[in-house]
Amino acid sequence: MKHIISLLSLFLFLSCATILPQQQQYRSHTVAQGETVYSIAQKYGVTEAAIIILNPETENGIYPNTVLKIPREASVFDNADVYFKEHKVEKGETLYRIAKEHNVTDEAIKKFNEHLYTEQIRAGETIRIPIRKRNGIDLEDSKDPIKQFATHTVKSKETLSSISKEYGVSVSAIRALNPDLGDILSEGTVLLIPMDAVEDMMEEEGFIYYEVQEAEGYFRIQQRFNITKEQLIKHNPLAGDGLRKGMILKIPVDNLEETGDEEHVFTSTVVDLKDHIKNRSAKNIALMLPLRLSRVHEEDSISANTKLLQNDATLRIALDFYRGAIMAAEDATKLGLPVNLRVFDTEGSPNKVSQIISSNNFKEFDAVIGPVLASEVERAARDLQRDNVAVFAPLTNRVSGSYDNLFQTLPTNTELENLMFDYIERKSQGKKVIFITDLNAGNAKYTKIRSIVPGITTITPTEKGFLYINEIQPFLSKEQTNWIILESNDPLLVSNVVGMLNGIARNYDMQLMTTDKNNAYDYHDVSNQHLARLKFTFPSINKSANLDESSEFMKEYKRRYQLEPNRYVVRGYDLTMDVLLRLASDKNIYKASDRAYLTEYIENKFQYLSRSRDSYKNKSGYIVQFTDDLNLVVIE
Repeated sequence: MKHIISLLSLFLFLSCATILPQQQQYRSHTVAQGETVYSIAQKYGVTEAAIIILNPETENGIYPNTVLKIPREASVFDNADVYFKEHKVEKGETLYRIAKEHNVTDEAIKKFNEHLYTEQIRAGETIRIPIRKRNGIDLEDSKDPIKQFATHTVKSKETLSSISKEYGVSVSAIRALNPDLGDILSEGTVLLIPMDAVEDMMEEEGFIYYEVQEAEGYFRIQQRFNITKEQLIKHNPLAGDGLRKGMILKIPVDNLEETGDEEHVFTSTVVDLKDHIKNRSAKNIALMLPLRLSRVHEEDSISANTKLLQNDATLRIALDFYRGAIMAAEDATKLGLPVNLRVFDTEGSPNKVSQIISSNNFKEFDAVIGPVLASEVERAARDLQRDNVAVFAPLTNRVSGSYDNLFQTLPTNTELENLMFDYIERKSQGKKVIFITDLNAGNAKYTKIRSIVPGITTITPTEKGFLYINEIQPFLSKEQTNWIILESNDPLLVSNVVGMLNGIARNYDMQLMTTDKNNAYDYHDVSNQHLARLKFTFPSINKSANLDESSEFMKEYKRRYQLEPNRYVVRGYDLTMDVLLRLASDKNIYKASDRAYLTEYIENKFQYLSRSRDSYKNKSGYIVQFTDDLNLVVIE
């Protein structure tokens, strides 16, 4: 029943979203929930100033259902009314995002970079950004030595004093660039800040940035980041006068490991990106799911829609993922991160994906989560690669192509195997290790396992494909812990070995493990109770956590749907929250992910690595073990 309600609600939501008139043709605009003056200006290709002039009340904010007057034609700067600053385009940046960063329109940038009318913006090129004179002052000709600046949008309860302390610049310097300011700032006011004051805040490799919290002093910072007060002040001279709420500190990242010839650095420490939020602009997310809503009709009976759900596992998975994503977006807004989440029905078709992309302006999106099927993901990544729009593959690791805008969020089977190889190599000392396999001696996995464990005992099945107890028991040790590494895709051999080991487990200290928990372990003759008794250990994408009944996520989900969330719901929540927090932690999703943060949520963790011209790949996973009560516990 709850699936039916979700399906019909989503159908109505998308149906309504597709019949809205093209309001760009009209003089008036009715403000929708979550819209800002900036987003409306971008929508109609006009400046914020043009809207404010026609609607003075918008200077103090706008509210849903307010009707605004919109100029008919886009207005751009007159040449005599601007000066310019240069902007070097970075990977992942789009014209839309650059315009938003500098508080100008796409059209204004194109006017002074005419090649952008016919060509796509390219990473590495330098473009001119037109900046309007402020109060008639030509900053280029001004005698004031400060000619470059950053912008700061005033937040609730901020004052000139608090802003000056945040940037380490005097109030008088801010007033010099903003001469019309009064003593009380209005939320949303955009201030010019001397660039000299913020240069030290620009990111450098080997550092993270942290915003000082309420009542936070040196001791808590030292404990949190394992840094001395002297080191802190060395990298943040202003901290020598004391720490203040809102101050941004540059923290050197410790325990980093270089990854060969890569330019990325990895840390084994989980980073809570909620502590690194610095980009609070609205996050525009496209969610692509194979819903096939054309089959759903509001007037259909509940039994008809129930049958539809029963017969379509992909639809059930998509709805569960959607629920989790929605809850993550809601939780992000509670952190002060506005989220615009738009859902697209791919209908399970790569051609439909291309149609959606061609008929919508995806440059406006910070990231695309989905589609679900591998063929759809590849099509989306290919079609959006030109515009550097990031595509996150949520539920497949089988995308064959390499696209530098693709994030493969599931670690591959090879990555999981490597996690287990590393675990075996580090932990096998002092153990009696027995390798049972039907792999050919020339197989790469066979060779790898034998090479990382000196003196390993290898046992292969007979021609009939199974083993007898007298072929294993002579090699078991009564004095040492016995590690049995079982590598096979044959369900008969797996059930044979598991059952036989279970029969003698009480006489030995024994642990069964594999680098690949494949379908053979789900064979009907393989008992989970036997696996639990053998402390079955294997690598896993997620940790299949037993959710705390008192957790806010569990309570809210059960309140809404009267059932417990499954792994697809949790996957939807974890991935969406990670994407939103990465976007909030940096300028764009690529810069955030290049820092190789290791993040972890309810059941999943993420740490991306990308080689030149290749996809971003999640390198993280878990080593888990069955417990006596048939639950899974993370051991690494």
